[in-house]
Amino acid sequence: MNIGQNNGFKIENWIIEEINNKKLSDIHPDLQQVITAIGYGITIDDSFTAFKKEGRGLTKKSDVTVLKNLGPFTRLSVKSGSGNSVHQENIHQFVAFLQEIGAKDEEIEALLFFHWGDGTQDGTASVSSRMTSHQIKIKHPEVISSVDALFERFKLQIVTRAMQGDVDGTEPQYLLYCNDSKAAQRFLMTSMSKVIAFHNGLPAESSTIQIGHLNFQNWNRCLSGQELISNKHRNDIQFKWGNMIRDMEKLSDV
Repeated sequence: MNIGQNNGFKIENWIIEEINNKKLSDIHPDLQQVITAIGYGITIDDSFTAFKKEGRGLTKKSDVTVLKNLGPFTRLSVKSGSGNSVHQENIHQFVAFLQEIGAKDEEIEALLFFHWGDGTQDGTASVSSRMTSHQIKIKHPEVISSVDALFERFKLQIVTRAMQGDVDGTEPQYLLYCNDSKAAQRFLMTSMSKVIAFHNGLPAESSTIQIGHLNFQNWNRCLSGQELISNKHRNDIQFKWGNMIRDMEKLSDV
C-alpha cells in the first residue's frame, strides 16, 4: 500500500486494519517498530486492538486508540502531508479559554482585531475594510506585539491545547507522522510531551504570530466577502505546523 497517495482518514483506517485483532508478529513491520518504541516488555505474542475515538474538536485529538491484550496501551494523533493544521476552533471559544487562564482585556482586544482584520473586534465593518495579515502587521505593529506577548505568556497552555485538546484522559500520548515520501522509513513518531516541550522551548520570532513552530492565523479571512455567497465563514482560528516533517525527523523515536 502506498500511503502517500491516500488522505488522512485512509491512513488512519490502514493503521487500524494493520493493528486491530492481531498479534505483534502479524502487524506490518513499520508499525511493529512504532509499537515497540512506545511500550516496554512487549512480546511477539501480545495481541492488539485499535479503533477510532468518536468526538469533535478539542475532544477528538486522539485519532487512533490502541489496546494491548485488551488493556490500555496508547492513544495516537496521526498526521500526514505538508502544511499541517494541528488545531482549529471558533475564535470565541479560544477567547474564552484565554480569559480563563488570565489573559488581559487589552490582549484579547488585540487578538480580536487581528482575527477579524477589518478594524473592529467583532467583524462588523464592511468587506472593503478587510486587511490581509501582512497589511495588519504593517499598519498595526502594536497589535502584533500585543498578541505576541499574550502567546509568550501562556505558551505552554496554548501549545498543549493545540496539540492535545482537552487533557481529560483521552488526549493523544504520541504523535505519529506518516511520511509522504517513498523513503524507507514510513513513520516518524514521538511523545506528545516531547512535542509540547519542543515548541514551548523555542524563542519567539517577530516576523509572524507563532508559538514555537506553530503559526497562528485566521482560518479564512474571506477578503472578498466569500461568506456572503457560500458556506465559508471567518469564525475560526488555526495553528499550522509548517515545518512538521523537518522537526519530526529530529524528534522521532523510530
